Amino acid sequence: MIERFGVTIDWRGASLEALTTIALQADHSGCGYMWVPEAWGLEAFSSIGHLLSVTKRVKIGTGIVNVYSRSAGTIAMACSTLNQLAPQRFLLGLGTSGKGLVEDFHGVKYEKGLKRTEEYVSVIKKIESGEQIDHEGEIVKLRRFRLFTAPVKPPTQIYLGAIGEKNLSLAGRIADGAIVTLYPISKLAEAHALMNQDSGSGKKKRIFAYIPLCLTWNEREETSAKSELAKFVSFYIASMGKYYAKNLARFGYGKQVEEIQAAVSSGASTLEASKKISDEFLNDFALIGTPSKVLDRVVLIPDGIHPVFAMSATSPSDGDASARSIRELSAELASKQPRVI
Repeated sequence: MIERFGVTIDWRGASLEALTTIALQADHSGCGYMWVPEAWGLEAFSSIGHLLSVTKRVKIGTGIVNVYSRSAGTIAMACSTLNQLAPQRFLLGLGTSGKGLVEDFHGVKYEKGLKRTEEYVSVIKKIESGEQIDHEGEIVKLRRFRLFTAPVKPPTQIYLGAIGEKNLSLAGRIADGAIVTLYPISKLAEAHALMNQDSGSGKKKRIFAYIPLCLTWNEREETSAKSELAKFVSFYIASMGKYYAKNLARFGYGKQVEEIQAAVSSGASTLEASKKISDEFLNDFALIGTPSKVLDRVVLIPDGIHPVFAMSATSPSDGDASARSIRELSAELASKQPRVI
């Protein structure tokens, strides 16, 4: 069902105009979810406020905002505000991001990420309830904080950006599930099982899996798509801290990770470094091909894991192309509905 799927964007250079085009198409096509990432481009909460105001059904979440650049109280107030704008359509994605972003761009010491995330989730939930908060935690310290507007009922669903085992386990214990990116498609079932083994509840927690998508119709387009997606993967390995590289090495891709890092360290461009990525590697992290080929892979992803198609939103033409991909996937899914069910 199309409601199971979500969409997100490559945050690098994304424009609000393109993001809006994608959101409107996702809403019209019946996609269940849209996630708005935040790094050092568009600000997530104000972008989502706009998107919620122009859509009607799709649930839209921060995917993710970090727990260092805003206080827990500010995030809880944003949850209340957006819930009033579009009741039960806002989702909160939280994570730690990386040391370079947090310390260099926000001037906050990057430390105790798991503990900070745990305290943020606890405090946000309490503030949303409308009760007065007096919290003397290791990280978060609040006195006499009470939300002076409508409480959030039911509470906002919270998902943690998770890559490693500790974050997946934490998501299972304290949140509604996890968001994973640059995660092998072949390992998603294992991640889902790991997250749920310590959840302590009978209800299975969900994973939203960001998977880059490029629809192609011939060999030339497929070759071009692989080149672009290989550059995307290389950027995350070489430029987004150590956690992606470390996790990929854990899954058996250590040799290619080392080759990419060595190439970039020696002055090679992202394009040159991306040539180290094999087709086998790329196919485990991205969806490339016709709508039929893509959906044949997607429908094999187990229940409890929501594929989130990551697309480009750099320019109005990118937004139009991404919206067209959503339409084509939706139409293909409708034609395959009896087999999917």
